[in-house]
Amino acid sequence: TTDMDGDCDDDDAKMAQKAQPSPPDALRAVLAKHVESHLRNAHGSRTPRFSKDVDGIWARNRRTWELKKAMFNDEEGTKERQHKRGGCIDTEDPTKSTAAIQQLNDGSIIRPLRLEDAPQIDSWWEHRSTSSLAAVARCISADVEGKIGACLGIVGPDDELRAGIVRYAGGAVGMLYVAEPYRRRGYGAALLRQATKAIEAKGDECVALILDGNEASEATFVNAGWEREDPTLKRGTGSRRANRKWVKR
Repeated sequence: TTDMDGDCDDDDAKMAQKAQPSPPDALRAVLAKHVESHLRNAHGSRTPRFSKDVDGIWARNRRTWELKKAMFNDEEGTKERQHKRGGCIDTEDPTKSTAAIQQLNDGSIIRPLRLEDAPQIDSWWEHRSTSSLAAVARCISADVEGKIGACLGIVGPDDELRAGIVRYAGGAVGMLYVAEPYRRRGYGAALLRQATKAIEAKGDECVALILDGNEASEATFVNAGWEREDPTLKRGTGSRRANRKWVKR
């Protein structure tokens, strides 16, 4: 009796399974594409969203400025650029810009970094990654909005960025870099002195992190009046190198 009941149950189960309709081919194709899309995203194949946004935003702003220049004799367009780019005005001769903070002996100027400088700063940064461009842009935006003036660059007559320094969101100074053709001109020291002055004017603490063994950076900071917070700490070498806190007292 038990075997007969079991056979009946198996037959009923098979008939119920056959009675259920299979998914249409179109639905299977949609589901397959959906799964493939999620797998691609999980493997990080997407282009960072922020880099797309930066290009799109500046392309739209550029078109708006060009229209305003044609319609309003550049008066309103200039004001718009000055507001959007942290007080920086585009002119044929950047040394005449009202945003110029200091003119150096070789004719180059120190000016605030603009959002459009972020890709160049990011390309110089040794710790750049797929998300570092967004981080650099946030630092520049925060500096402009906070009216601090510690994110700075040095440009020549053609407005090409030659050197830069950034203040991180946490308050530390970093990303100090001078392009190879423009080294040994005092650019790094000039940027650090100006950034230090801007931070002190706001009443904030001057802080930086320097990796053990970075003698060039250490010398630049020492010449600008900075020092290691704890000079008794032994400098590490090789894999034991660490970021040491430097301050301006």
